[in-house]
Amino acid sequence: MKSLGWILSLMICVPLLTKAQTESKFTLEGKLENLQGKPEKVLLYYPYREQNFMDSAEVHDGKYHFDGLLSGPVRADLYLKYKKDTTNMGKDVMSIFIQPGDITVNSLNTFSNVTVTGSPSNEDFKLIQAAAVPFESKMAPLMDQYNTYAKAKNKSAQNQIAKQILALRQQMNDNMYGNFVRSNPNSIIALYALQQYAGINIKNPDEIQQLLLTLPANEQNSTDGQKLSQLIKLAKLAPVGGIAPDFIQNDTLGNPVALSSFRGHYTLLSFWASWCGPCRSDNKLFVYNYNKYKAKGFKILGVSLDKPGDKEDWLDAIHQDKLDWTQVSDLQFWNNAAAKKYGVVALPQNFLIDPSGKIVAKDVRGADLEDLLAKYYPGTN
Repeated sequence: MKSLGWILSLMICVPLLTKAQTESKFTLEGKLENLQGKPEKVLLYYPYREQNFMDSAEVHDGKYHFDGLLSGPVRADLYLKYKKDTTNMGKDVMSIFIQPGDITVNSLNTFSNVTVTGSPSNEDFKLIQAAAVPFESKMAPLMDQYNTYAKAKNKSAQNQIAKQILALRQQMNDNMYGNFVRSNPNSIIALYALQQYAGINIKNPDEIQQLLLTLPANEQNSTDGQKLSQLIKLAKLAPVGGIAPDFIQNDTLGNPVALSSFRGHYTLLSFWASWCGPCRSDNKLFVYNYNKYKAKGFKILGVSLDKPGDKEDWLDAIHQDKLDWTQVSDLQFWNNAAAKKYGVVALPQNFLIDPSGKIVAKDVRGADLEDLLAKYYPGTN
């Protein structure tokens, strides 16, 4: 609950027609009691008008104040900032739900030991936070083990822990958000929970659509409801089990390359860009797997969403990351024609395609990708 991974910020990559929403004022009166140290400011982060908005308030005698406009309940992150802090991201952080009206936030002894009044949506949010506790207690030692193996460069043990972490995260997501929506479809934050459960690169569009239909009509027709509906439609353009849509784009030398020319091989279709940090990180694993399985016939086709005029950045990234497989792009950023066919709205994104042209997995990385390739290419050392 301590990240700024706002689902709303990622959704702005999708061109959508949405209607204006009525906004109302909120005030937030905060009080800090018996905290160690003397914070200088409190920072408030929350989504506002399709952007991540940050506000700050100075602390006087342990009190601070915020006010602004909201169209409805939103998750907000509050940070304490001390004079010695060199960045806005302090170690003292908490997440709450705020909404139009008068809200009070009182912290006793520690910043996160908080009592919130005036925000009914936060009461439901506490149910989600409570569901996370048993998973967080299991996650902490796994992360410690992962870091220990990483320092020791024990890749095999690191991969085993990574699989456990991934499985635990999936369970956590289902228990925190999926179960909340199933049990509380009329909650004021049910749509928020469904957004978190679905993610941006939706893997299970049919399930998400069914859950969306259980929400009240006004939530389905809201701006965020419309966005989620659009993401569901995009996810259905290239679903797991369907035939991968064909396309042709030019490679780095200007030669046309068709996806269909890769038929007969397991092929990882990787959407990335030179400006995308997580994509560049994924490339390291792709290089490892490509070198391990290319002799068996494994292929990768990279599609770059680099911007017009940035061909040199694209070529430099290919060279720096040592990407020896075929790379194509029309250099049209988010308007990349192939990305539109696949409903790509966030990077990195990939699709694993079997020799017949069928999509067998979506958004696979890390230990999951290694497991799949080991299954398709048994006996490879």
